[in-house]
Parts: sequence; structure tokens; C-alpha cells
Amino acid sequence: MTKLAIIAGQGHIPVDIGHAAIAHGYDVVMMPLEHQADADYSGFQTEPIGLANIGRTRKLMLDYACDAMIMVGKVTRPPIGDLRPDMDGMKLLGKMLMRGDDQTLRLVAEYFAEVGIKVVAASDIMPDRLLAEGLLAGARLGKQSRADIDLGCAVLDSIGAHDIGQGIVVQDGRIISIEAAEGTDAMLARSADLLDKTASGAVFVKIPKSAQDTSLDIPFIGLETVKAVTDAGIRVMAIEAGGVMLADPRDEVIAACIAGNISLVGLKPRNQR
Repeated sequence: MTKLAIIAGQGHIPVDIGHAAIAHGYDVVMMPLEHQADADYSGFQTEPIGLANIGRTRKLMLDYACDAMIMVGKVTRPPIGDLRPDMDGMKLLGKMLMRGDDQTLRLVAEYFAEVGIKVVAASDIMPDRLLAEGLLAGARLGKQSRADIDLGCAVLDSIGAHDIGQGIVVQDGRIISIEAAEGTDAMLARSADLLDKTASGAVFVKIPKSAQDTSLDIPFIGLETVKAVTDAGIRVMAIEAGGVMLADPRDEVIAACIAGNISLVGLKPRNQR
């Protein structure tokens, strides 16, 4: 039986993945990140860990005989001065400075791989949380919405190699906002005052960055995202099929889109567009 360590950030998705992993036959130890993880892990074997205590974390995984790991859940980067790294954390921190999220996660994965602990993709544990291609909810798209989606994908493709953005809002060929360090929901909130209420409906596009390794870090959208889209007055959500996971059950997300008068579209993966 594979022993799986789940490094858990914010939100309930680490709990969902933990239950799914057990159903798949994994033996799970949950490692909630201190000052980050906020779900109830009482049903799991747990070992809380510090964000920068990477040496201790690897030792714990070896003590538990873990041979696989998943990193999942939102992590808010604290100021460097607030980190209290252990010795290995200090060494990695020096390499991580001036690097983006993707490169940082690759360094972390390599560090654990040195002792035979491989990264498992969250999508392999919960494939039912991936979207299919095509129109999944709401009204069929008009010509302008399709053009805005194409523009959004083109912009995200062009900046993804620089470790920037997974989401973008477009309206009538005009870039309204691009996701940066604030995250998806904050970007959607600031988009609301920028939209032209008399123009055609805006679209929200979310795809993985072109340089992103989705086995290490796959984008998520969920009910909170649908609410943020609805509150902002956006009419279309276009999400890459197979490249973005649902934080909540598919039926619930689709029902929320229908209730909010949102068209939900699964886009072809980048290598098929």
C-alpha cells in the first residue's frame, strides 16, 4: 500500500483529496501547514508542519514511510521575515529567492525526490473533478464571447512562461484584468467596477500557465469562484478541460452557474487548440 503525505494549504480540497485517496487504497497522513490550513482534519492521521521547515517535513515523511506526496490548497506567502526555516529550509530558501511559484515548487519536488518521495497529481486522485470540453451550463456563446475567449487564451499563453497569471477577464476585445499575486477571487472582485454594464457580457478565462507543471500545482475553481463571477457581472466562465480542477463537486458547480445565469465552457487543452 502506498503511503501518501498530503501537504495541506487553505480550503477544504485537501480533505476531499484525502478521502478520495483512501478510497483509492492509499494510506494517508495529512500534514496541515501551520497558519495556512483551515479545514477540519480530525478524521485523519495528522502531523502539522511549518511552511519553511522542509527538512523536518521530509524527515516526518520518511518516519511514516511515505513514498508519495501531494501539495494542495492555497498558500499565502508570508513576509520572508516571518519565516522560521530549519537548516534545509535555509538552503532552499536561498535558491527560491527571486523565483516564481512554478520554479519554487519544482525545487521542493526535487528535494523530496532525492529520498524517493514522488509527487502525485491531485487530478489522478480525483479525476471526477476535471471538466469535460464543450458547453456545460448556461446559454450558448455568441461570436463576441468566443472572440474574447480566444483573446484571453492568447494573452495568458504569452505571459505564462513568465510565471504570471492563470486567469483573465475580457470584454468586447478589451483586457479588463489579469490575475497576479492577489489570486482569482480578488481579481474578479476588482473587475466589477471596470466592466461596461451596457456592453456585451464579459468572459472569465482560466487556464494553467504555459510553463506550469499541473502535477505540482493545478489551478482550481469552485463555488466561491462562481459566486465571485456572478457578483462581478461576468457572464461566461471558460475553463481549460483537464487543466483546471473543481474545488467542489461538478454537479454543484454546474447548478451554481445555471442559478447565476453563467455559461460554463470547457476549453480544449492548450496543445489541442
